[in-house]
Amino acid sequence: MIPRHILFVVAVVFFTSLFGTFLGASWANRWLFAASAFVFSATAAITAYLLNRRYWRGTAAAAGKLAIVHALIASTQLSTLVYAWGAATLFLVYSASGLRWQHGWQYGLAMALIAAGMAHYARLLGQNDPELTSDSAIEWAVVLASVQGIAVSVVLLWLVGSGKILTPRADWAANLVFVAGGLSIVCFCAFFAKTHHELTRDIDPSGDPSGQS
Repeated sequence: MIPRHILFVVAVVFFTSLFGTFLGASWANRWLFAASAFVFSATAAITAYLLNRRYWRGTAAAAGKLAIVHALIASTQLSTLVYAWGAATLFLVYSASGLRWQHGWQYGLAMALIAAGMAHYARLLGQNDPELTSDSAIEWAVVLASVQGIAVSVVLLWLVGSGKILTPRADWAANLVFVAGGLSIVCFCAFFAKTHHELTRDIDPSGDPSGQS
C-alpha cells in the first residue's frame, strides 16, 4: 500500500501536472504540456519502483503472501491515480483550454471508469477479500498485469512510430497523455511482476518456502 506521505507527494504532482497541461494546451505549447505530463508519469513510476524494490532482496521470500498483496494494492492504487489523471487531463483540456477534439470526452470517460474499477479492486484487496487474495487470484493478477504491460507497450510503439505525437491535429494533447500515462502503466506491470517473482521464486507448489519437501 502507498504510505500517506508518499501519496501526498504524488497528489501534489498530480494537480501541478494537471495545471501545467491545461496551460500548455491553452497556449498551444506542446513542450510545456509534455513536460507537465511526463513529470507526473515519472513521479508515479519512481514511486512504484521505490515501493517495490524493498521486495527485490535476497531475503524477500520471507516476507510472505501478505507482501505480495500489499505490492498489488500499491500498484493498483498508482494505476488508479494514473487513469484518473488521464481522465481529468482530457476532460479539462478538451472542455476549457480552447482545444477541441470530438473524442476527448469518450477517452476521458473510459479512463475514469477504469480508474473507478481499479479503486474498487484496491479497496477489496485492502479488506482481504478471500476471492481476490487467494493464490489463484494473485496468479491471475500477475498474468493480467503482464498482458496489460505488453499491450500498452505495443500501443506506445505504434503511437510513437506512426508520428501521432507530432500530428498537427487537435488530438496531439490526448496522444501525449496516452504516452505519458502508458509509460507509467508499463513500469507498474514490470515492477509488480518482478516483485511477485522475487517473493515466490523459493516457494514450491506444496507451499514449502525452501523449495524442499
